[in-house]
Amino acid sequence: MDGYRYKFNRVVIIESLEDGEVKTGLENGKVLAHELQEINKTTSVEYYLCESAFDFKEMIGELISQSSHESVPILHIECHGDILEGLEFRNGSVISWEELANLIFPLNLVTGCNLMLCFAWLHVMQLISYLRWGRLRYLVLAEYLSHQQLK
Repeated sequence: MDGYRYKFNRVVIIESLEDGEVKTGLENGKVLAHELQEINKTTSVEYYLCESAFDFKEMIGELISQSSHESVPILHIECHGDILEGLEFRNGSVISWEELANLIFPLNLVTGCNLMLCFAWLHVMQLISYLRWGRLRYLVLAEYLSHQQLK
């Protein structure tokens, strides 16, 4: 190993689940904030409820403007995905897999290719073929299985 230690100073959770669904991003954020506090790590855990594809694009643009080689976020996205259409938002709007990959790419560049992406949605593997890897530091994928798939 080259002695490299991954450094980040904030965790950003963007969630777009419908009313009535368990807000797993919010719950995970609470657990993570507690765990970081336990080890005395002063890292902010920020949670954003996202209504639409438009709002998501705005949030990613803001995150890009706030990030740098010294200000590296971990980005966790908690949404639904459609195998053909892309990432689905609370209001029914969609971002295609290709557009999502193109939105995230500049964020990876501005952090010096040290971005950690965490995705949790059905059909997340559809995104892989669109990502321009460059030197993406980490990619964490959690693909949810439907009740049908578990039977």
